[in-house]
Amino acid sequence: MLPVGYVPVLLVDDDRTRAFESFFVDALNAVGKGFLRWEAGVLGAPSAEEMAQYRAVIWFTGNDRRNTLTPSDQEELAAYLGAGGNLFITGEDIGEDLWKGNHTTPTPEDIAFYETWLRARVNVESEPGPPDVVGVGGDVIGDSLAFTLNGGTSADNQKTVSSLLPQSGAVASLNFDNGRIAALRYAGTYRLFYCAFGFEGITDAADRNQLMRRAVEWLCPAETTVPGVTVVSPNGGESLTGASTHTIRWTASDDVAVTTVNILLSSDNGQNFASLVRGIPNSFAWDWVVPNVISDSCVIRVEAVDPSGNMGHDVSDTFFEVTETTDVTPHGPRVYALHPAAPNPFNPRTRLRFDLPRPSHVWLDIVRVDGRRVRTLVDGVHLQAGALLRVWDGTDDGGQAAAAGVYLVRFRTRDFHATRKIHLVK
Repeated sequence: MLPVGYVPVLLVDDDRTRAFESFFVDALNAVGKGFLRWEAGVLGAPSAEEMAQYRAVIWFTGNDRRNTLTPSDQEELAAYLGAGGNLFITGEDIGEDLWKGNHTTPTPEDIAFYETWLRARVNVESEPGPPDVVGVGGDVIGDSLAFTLNGGTSADNQKTVSSLLPQSGAVASLNFDNGRIAALRYAGTYRLFYCAFGFEGITDAADRNQLMRRAVEWLCPAETTVPGVTVVSPNGGESLTGASTHTIRWTASDDVAVTTVNILLSSDNGQNFASLVRGIPNSFAWDWVVPNVISDSCVIRVEAVDPSGNMGHDVSDTFFEVTETTDVTPHGPRVYALHPAAPNPFNPRTRLRFDLPRPSHVWLDIVRVDGRRVRTLVDGVHLQAGALLRVWDGTDDGGQAAAAGVYLVRFRTRDFHATRKIHLVK
């Protein structure tokens, strides 16, 4: 299962530092696809396991003439495709290097990889021109496309583009204007879109964007399976007190990924729901300050959303109740107090407990030792009497992680104030 915050595309920059990545980055941004750039010249070939974390891999070789795909590259790509991967690969000399030999004799392993996994043989190793490109009518990627290479806003680097002979179930997707094949597509145990020219060499940005959109949409089709969600707590039978803190817990999973979670509350038998928080990560827990809704018919609803917009949800199995915080009781706090944080030291969360012997306006802040405020947890809110809890998650008011170090918890009412030290460690 992919982690929260994943991006659907791994962009493998294998152009040997020639800086063609901007053409791919701009096109992916234009079509709204998130991606992670993998610089092969620094990191080496991504493993099959790494590539499998993404819905598709885009791999470009720029102007590489030799060693366009090294034996290590080939091994990882074969394993990735063999496990059902989705690959868009582009480069003008991949075939000339691996199948024809670029001033060298290709190895049997090079030829076997090229024919078996890129589903191609080379027709003409260096097409004159280079020729213009036209889409194959009815093809899911190529239909109605037509563009030129070099000039305009391109990298102007297409000198020796090859034409292809599709093998083993692959079909033509783009042709050169001389009728020979410029790009092929394969859909079987894996998906492959292979351009025998450099994507960066397409003349106009609009044409690059359109080709990128179609390629990525074909490689990453929208899926329809909704995420599975289970509310863990509160799941029925609990008695919660208004103004207290309760951790809502859930599980959620999806065939691709759970990108965001929404949490809602109903206090009327599930007839109406009010949003508590939307768009949070799928962290399986969220600290909630229980409102004073005073109801014995409450349920929580957790919604999980995947990258295709599919939403799954679950609600508490049965009702839980919320009771109002009352004034001083024989068992309630009789004096104001700020208790030691727990845990302390901590990373990244700590619990801050304080007592109110009667309803009070409360201020609770995290400050640096020099007195500068880092986070406001309660800002003059009128709270009911009781033993109360707030959680600091180690972030500042802007949502950024605070630096490791000693901080002060500053607790204040109109009748009382107290301070305690806490230590955030990394």
